[in-house]
Amino acid sequence: MPMSSATACRVSWSRTNRARRSATCRSMSCWRCATATSARSSSSPLTVKARRRRSFPARPPRSVSTSTRRAHSACRAARSGNARSCKRSARPPVAQPVHRQFQFNRETPNMKIRRRTVLGAVGASLLAAPALGQADFPNKPLKVIVPYPPGGGTDGLGRITCQYLSEKLGQQIVIQNVGGASGTIGSDTVRRADPDGYTLLFNASLFVLGKTVVPTCPYDPVTDFRAIAQAGEAPLVLLANNNVPGSDYAATMAAVAKDPKKFFVAISSGGSAGHIATLAWIKRTGLPIDTILYKGTAPANTDLMAGTVQFFMDPWTALLPLATSGRAKGMFVTSKERTPLAPNIPTSAEVGLKDFNLSSWYGLWAPKDTPEPIVTKLAAAMAQVSADKAFIEKTTSLGIVPTARGPKEFTAFIKEEVATNNALLKEAGFKPE
Repeated sequence: MPMSSATACRVSWSRTNRARRSATCRSMSCWRCATATSARSSSSPLTVKARRRRSFPARPPRSVSTSTRRAHSACRAARSGNARSCKRSARPPVAQPVHRQFQFNRETPNMKIRRRTVLGAVGASLLAAPALGQADFPNKPLKVIVPYPPGGGTDGLGRITCQYLSEKLGQQIVIQNVGGASGTIGSDTVRRADPDGYTLLFNASLFVLGKTVVPTCPYDPVTDFRAIAQAGEAPLVLLANNNVPGSDYAATMAAVAKDPKKFFVAISSGGSAGHIATLAWIKRTGLPIDTILYKGTAPANTDLMAGTVQFFMDPWTALLPLATSGRAKGMFVTSKERTPLAPNIPTSAEVGLKDFNLSSWYGLWAPKDTPEPIVTKLAAAMAQVSADKAFIEKTTSLGIVPTARGPKEFTAFIKEEVATNNALLKEAGFKPE
């Protein structure tokens, strides 16, 4: 049956523009597509041509969600038979919130009770977690930082102390040497560590002087750390190179007085016990002897034997091998009595230096926020180490007197040392570099 001109126009329009409507639908939501198609199908051919001239180029396809893609597929399927079928396409349903669909927005008393019970249980478990971690401390290896190079007195005693402390705690202890800036770099590493008891500091008496020795020191040694225990004390000894004239202290000082500028004294590190004692000794002699600052005991020992420096005063623990082997001459020790390890070396009082009983001491510290149970357990283990007969014999053979000061006694001792040493440095005219 022949079609009228209007019918033929509508069919032609539907066949030629079906692909364009599909492309437009893929870039638009279905309800807009349905509305636009319905408007076109009900318009005259002349209106369609006008809209076709004014149409904009299709936008580039965009990534759409899976739900939107399914809705577009349904729309294309509805339009596949006839253009008018798109007019009957309904707008896709809008997802409603859960509380509108099921109307379960109201709490019941039982729900509140259950929620409080669950929250209480969770809170109790969170509070109990740190306590459980402290109860089984230590459950992994510990790290002890020595803020000086290997081979010095602090490093030697630290390794001996940690060997016995590891046995008492039943856990491995790893020694790490972090030197530099008179021990402040390694000490600051411990200050910034987690306060869980697994990172500790083994240091000497120099540590407590802080900014008095190093102006850029980033911490307060009294308030930024927890003192755990003192490990021991050691007197100091003054050694002289074998080429220095004189067979005893008096003859040697007489030779130095003739030309003091030819003699130099080594200092292992700025602000150390040896440094303080050296400044006090030079002031007692009244001689303008120059000092050379080193970065540790080992390099100072090397230069003493080579003759680069003529004197070196440091803790007995580091200089004992040189004094007992004859590689250097012992001038005096700062203890009140002669040490049985080198009975031929006189005391400071015997050579005319009264009240010159200085010593270097060593201890163990933790970050300031370390929990009290962990500090107590570490202090108890250190007390067992100090009472161990094998430890006492080993440290005594090095010229160290074991001590058993706990956290409270050790903290009070530190405060006294800070006041005393600062006064000595001020009297000697010490200026930090």
